[in-house]
Amino acid sequence: MGSSSSKKAKPATPTPAAEKVEDTSSKGGEDAGALVSTEDAGAPVSTTDGAVLQLSNMNQQILKMQYAVRGEVPILANKIREELASGTGPERPFKEVVQCNIGNPQACGQKPVTYYRQVLALCDAPMLMEHPKVNELFPQDVIDRARDITGTIKGGTGAYSHSQGIPSIRQNVADFIEARDGFPCNPADLFLTNGASAGLNMVFTIMMAHPDDAILVPIPQYPIYSALASMTGARLVGYYLDEAAGWTLTEAELTRAITEARKDGAKPKAMVVINPGNPTGQCMDEADLQMIVKFCQRERLVLLADEVYQENVYAETKSFTSLKKVVKGLGPSFENFELMSFHSTSKGIIGECGRRGGYMELVGVDKDVQAQLFKLSCTGLCSNIDGQIMTDLMVKGPQEGGASFELFQTECKGLFEDLKRKSANLVKALNEIDGLTCNPPEGALCTCTAAPHPCHLRLRVLPTLPCARLFPSLCLASVSMCVCVSLSLSPSLSPTYTGATLACLLCVALAGLPDAHTTVRTGCP
Repeated sequence: MGSSSSKKAKPATPTPAAEKVEDTSSKGGEDAGALVSTEDAGAPVSTTDGAVLQLSNMNQQILKMQYAVRGEVPILANKIREELASGTGPERPFKEVVQCNIGNPQACGQKPVTYYRQVLALCDAPMLMEHPKVNELFPQDVIDRARDITGTIKGGTGAYSHSQGIPSIRQNVADFIEARDGFPCNPADLFLTNGASAGLNMVFTIMMAHPDDAILVPIPQYPIYSALASMTGARLVGYYLDEAAGWTLTEAELTRAITEARKDGAKPKAMVVINPGNPTGQCMDEADLQMIVKFCQRERLVLLADEVYQENVYAETKSFTSLKKVVKGLGPSFENFELMSFHSTSKGIIGECGRRGGYMELVGVDKDVQAQLFKLSCTGLCSNIDGQIMTDLMVKGPQEGGASFELFQTECKGLFEDLKRKSANLVKALNEIDGLTCNPPEGALCTCTAAPHPCHLRLRVLPTLPCARLFPSLCLASVSMCVCVSLSLSPSLSPTYTGATLACLLCVALAGLPDAHTTVRTGCP
């Protein structure tokens, strides 16, 4: 046993740089739930005879698509949970299942920020602002903010908004971006979205037009990218982050990835950067970001910046720098550089995943293409209004001197320090397990753990949810295409759930990845 600094990371095994995303569904079986395998030769077979719409004639890209954090393993987890609740099914060595298969902080115990919820409550129930005792229930700055927001929403939160989002909220987002980066932001270039994933979905739908169109994605990756590549029929080109160097990226690796992809017939159109890293937890330096921008300009790639963890930077020597700031700082020769950046209310210290709030900013994007993105957004009419309001609150909190400011600052600082502490605790515990190595995350909500495995398995661990605690053992047991991670908790570490043993789930194979990497999110209440 020892610290991560004393262990050498195993390099990933190179595989073909560009692969069409193939189906890797497990074959049925007792624990497979309602999943249907498509691995057998011939056309897929539906279970309902005579149906007009069947697996064989549905969109085959959807059939091939894999999304591990909402896929087969969570389905199995739901089945086990139902069996535990009803007392049916086989006897198991645990009494409950905690699903940390996706970053969902409040489902695992994180408390919402009071100011956000109070403003949302008044926006959804504006009649409360006319109640004679409203000032006894809500601080004055909350009431004023709710009146300000509802005054710009014709019809209230139950009405549709502009398809790009409420104009006043887009203006506040633009002000936030300008203050962060020091460069202007045009509200007309902003789309308020149902989380960052909805914006990514639109971009992939617009961008990927041919089976050979490809996108460069970091490995390890967050599986939304392989899922969207499969859904749109695109090809995934993996570029490897260097685990031994703190999950950094080199220009040589990017050159290798794109060169091999083109030799294989792929036509890369875009590159994804996740900063801070998900699942790797690194916070990229400005010099590395400049290298990426110059590489994309040289190779004619649109740059997609996943920046949803920009508030989660724990390393004292690190700070978040947006890719827009980098692009604009490079001067006139990058004036027409094409960048799309994404932010969300689901992460940071907010954790309001269910609100589905976020935004997408377009920089240097062809105006005719932007018009087509607007047309596409119109098919959904608008993103949900509560999510838009949460985005507004994310970029513009209570003002200093207001009645809510002190509590807001205290709550936000407490949440941040809690996440930072748990990140450090879990990394320490993982590195004390013989055979595992884990780099200390510099940010985000995840860390990536290397295990001795013939496929160079990468375990993605989500330690920083409030449910996560230190644990003395981590046991892997193969279950079909799944691995169950069983956490045996010491009574001294879990005073509430003394002696509990919880099953947490992960997927062994993600469809379309250039080699065997996977993700695991784990924790306990």
